[in-house]
Amino acid sequence: MASLGFMEIVQQLLGTLPIVIAMFVGLVLAVTRRDRHPRASLFTTIGVAAGLLNIAFGVAFQSWLRARGADGGYGDLQLYFLGNALVHALLSTLAWGFLLAAVFADRGPPVVAGTR
Repeated sequence: MASLGFMEIVQQLLGTLPIVIAMFVGLVLAVTRRDRHPRASLFTTIGVAAGLLNIAFGVAFQSWLRARGADGGYGDLQLYFLGNALVHALLSTLAWGFLLAAVFADRGPPVVAGTR
């Protein structure tokens, strides 16, 4: 299997860099505010971890696919693409589900106008 050089790996990571930075910012905010919002912080941490795992898995799959192509072709890869799509869908659903749950977690009852 051909190995990827440093520049090829950097090229793959550049496309995901903005979302990775945003996820790390969200993770820092979740960890620093966990005393004030414990459930929201937990949900955010799980969602961000699933999102980062999804990105890492995607980059690893692309790297493997490039190396596989360099070694002789893509003829028998349909099952690999199906597996990649399933893992991507599962991790994306997990990440977005927990991030959306974090938005609504740890909220107090609504304040009705004139009832203070």
